[in-house]
Amino acid sequence: MSEFLVGLCIFCHVLWLPAQESVSIQNWEYVAGKDNETLHNFVIPDFDDAEKVMLPHRLIRPNSVFWYRSTMLISGSGYFLFRADDGAQVWMNRKRILINDEGKYLFENTEGNVEVVVRVLNNALAGGLNGATLVYQNHSEKIGTNQLSDQPYCFTFWGDSQGGWETFSGFVDQILSFGDEMTIGLGDLTANGRDKTQWQGFQKCVYPLVGNTDIFTIAGNHDYDGYYDDLIPVMYKKYTGIKADEQTYGWFAAGKNVFMALDINRNFPLGIDDDQMMYFDSVALLPDWLHAEWRFVLVHQPPYGQGWKSYAGEEVVKAWLEKVAEKYKIDFVLSGHIHDYERINKSFGKQKTTCIVSGGAGGSMEPSESNPVPVMDKVIKKHHFCRLCLQQKEAQLTVYGTDGKTLDQLTIKK
Repeated sequence: MSEFLVGLCIFCHVLWLPAQESVSIQNWEYVAGKDNETLHNFVIPDFDDAEKVMLPHRLIRPNSVFWYRSTMLISGSGYFLFRADDGAQVWMNRKRILINDEGKYLFENTEGNVEVVVRVLNNALAGGLNGATLVYQNHSEKIGTNQLSDQPYCFTFWGDSQGGWETFSGFVDQILSFGDEMTIGLGDLTANGRDKTQWQGFQKCVYPLVGNTDIFTIAGNHDYDGYYDDLIPVMYKKYTGIKADEQTYGWFAAGKNVFMALDINRNFPLGIDDDQMMYFDSVALLPDWLHAEWRFVLVHQPPYGQGWKSYAGEEVVKAWLEKVAEKYKIDFVLSGHIHDYERINKSFGKQKTTCIVSGGAGGSMEPSESNPVPVMDKVIKKHHFCRLCLQQKEAQLTVYGTDGKTLDQLTIKK
């Protein structure tokens, strides 16, 4: 796991499993616990009247117990990971497994069909089993009908929610339905970074995602509004969980992929300062970056775009990307800022890089007239969010509109 669980991260639990193979477990049965259950006094139910559910599964039942059961074929040693509100107790074939200091439920040399029972303890308004992963260590057998290596890593991304809370809330509902492990906000989360009510509106919108997916954000220019005395975005840090003395740039790993988040708005005029350049140089030497399947740069202002007349993207980002894309083997640049959807595939020497603008999560759309250059491969001036599913040699991009219909699709192959 990276050193940078980004203050850019709101309530996150990112896993990077480079030497292991994992699969999400979805075939669960659910029954409600009894009202008189306590931490130690309870009986495992028989599940005769169980309801079949898919994860994430969450109910509004304060101070309650939720029971889940799944049966699966296991062959080998490994561990389970569970995301649950506010904690989980676990049994394999009715034998209790205790959680270790790393949050893992370990098992060894297990063969055949196994019953897994999870007791979720909820001390909040809503709770349930949000995610379940089975991880084999140095193993490649099948689990049921799923081949571990075939499981893609999927996440969503969006930018410029910017006060359009009704539209953004609709996208949050769609994002929640996928059950992905991560979603990324590409800046301009608010229309005015100094306005507390804007941040409260943003938090209200993303609240359904909390506990169900990891939420990463980067700062946009509007998230800095009102802080041009010293360019320290106090409200952004407060409402996204970044400590006052932490930087607004950094890196993290998710799945077998790595992400570098840059903040050009911490400077005036806009720029990738020496600190960030040296930081990226050091990150690019780490095994996580060198051995990643896909490498991403997250930056609010895009290097290329046609969104409005006289703007062709941010020159400082474009110039930097042209110098380092091949050196750092950058596969994707994800940006917001322009209030529409755009993409372009570029070649930098031997490196192919896909640049995507996703700035349509809620703010008003750009005018119909676009800048004549650069000629992007696709421009769609509609509210939207994006989803990427990553496998070792192939990435599948899908773009969704407010009605849930697909606006664009693209397959990127290495």
